Amino acid sequence: MPVPSYTRPLLPSGRSLVARPKDVEANRFLSPRARQVIAFSLPMVATCYSALLAMLVARGLPVNTAVVVAIEVSLLASAGLLCIESGLRPFDGAPLLLIFGFVVTAIITTMIVGRPMIETLRSGAIIGLFTMVGYRATYATLDRLFFWLFAIVLVVLALEVFWLAGYVDVFHPSAFYAATRGIEASEYNNTGLFNTATSFQGRFNFGIFSVPRTSSIFLEQVSNGNFAAIGALYLAVRGKEIGAIRLLVGVVTIIFVLITTNARFDSLLVVASILGYWIFPLLPRLSLPIASILLFAVVVMIATRDINAMGDDFQGRVAFSARKFRDYDAWFYLGFDAEQAVRERDSGYSFFVGTTSIFGMIGIWLYANFLPRMDDGPSRRLAWGLILYFFGQLIVSSTSLLSIKTAALLWFMVGCVRAHRTLKKSQVF
Repeated sequence: MPVPSYTRPLLPSGRSLVARPKDVEANRFLSPRARQVIAFSLPMVATCYSALLAMLVARGLPVNTAVVVAIEVSLLASAGLLCIESGLRPFDGAPLLLIFGFVVTAIITTMIVGRPMIETLRSGAIIGLFTMVGYRATYATLDRLFFWLFAIVLVVLALEVFWLAGYVDVFHPSAFYAATRGIEASEYNNTGLFNTATSFQGRFNFGIFSVPRTSSIFLEQVSNGNFAAIGALYLAVRGKEIGAIRLLVGVVTIIFVLITTNARFDSLLVVASILGYWIFPLLPRLSLPIASILLFAVVVMIATRDINAMGDDFQGRVAFSARKFRDYDAWFYLGFDAEQAVRERDSGYSFFVGTTSIFGMIGIWLYANFLPRMDDGPSRRLAWGLILYFFGQLIVSSTSLLSIKTAALLWFMVGCVRAHRTLKKSQVF
């Protein structure tokens, strides 16, 4: 049955902005295979580009912040062009609305604080655009992407653990962050690694390896742990469909990452993905938004138990974020303290609310809770994993959660599972 014209927004020429399938085929510049290659390449490059730049810095080539910005802008622009070329469709409405909301918020906040709120624009673009790219990917492309990332991370991780000097010679993470982020190596750090690689007394440690906390291709430890959590979520969604070899590579990589990077919260998320494999499909849709609210309520209870707690344990990190909310006034929730929030990048929820306003927080909550389909086992596992990962990580962190190195991968998977599109074998590269 043809779609009524009034349901498709029209351009001034009278042509529909939201293309029908036949319209898409008629105006397509890229073949289905080429589209899948690009869909594969965008999150792959987003995840790996820092490692490639670090290799150049380690060889003495001049790489700076402008290069990093140019690459990220190019990735986001390419994602947008891919979506336009393939034709906008009704299911693009949610991510487009999210991007529009973040753009409006960024403009208003910029006028308030007198500083361009690039952080807000970037967050909305990464989440929305990579969701849309995921819509256009097949499960075969998603599986190929994660297999190669698991393999690359595993190989580089083995180099880092068993030949640290060789890893530093190839990547020299401390030099990369000094050149591109202005973060100089600490006077206590002479390893050539990122400053947080060396553990301090009392910090969580599996105790299996005595090497510094690992970072693999991510060059810093938090994103390395986040990749393990996202990888476990992927295996929970696709584990039965990818074959024994790919499943084994994924499991080995995740375990190796966790026990070498000593990631506390990510280890809990991996356990949740394992247990949730059987539990999440049994839970009704309504329980998802209720659970995310309960998660926030539990955090508030923990924070108020000892709001003045200090330290790098869970109580200390939660209390740190809670103190920010306690000290801010009502104007903070409308974006008036965005510049201060940017300076406190690891304050979790207060950073996100401060840079996007309370309306941005509400928008991402609605997006994460109601975008997943929740009509089969894989989509329910993804939905619950997304809620626990995103809103759980915001308790103790923020910038790492919004890093394109892992955020692009997460939202690409969300979009792919949401669409659950499958091409014929002849159309998959």
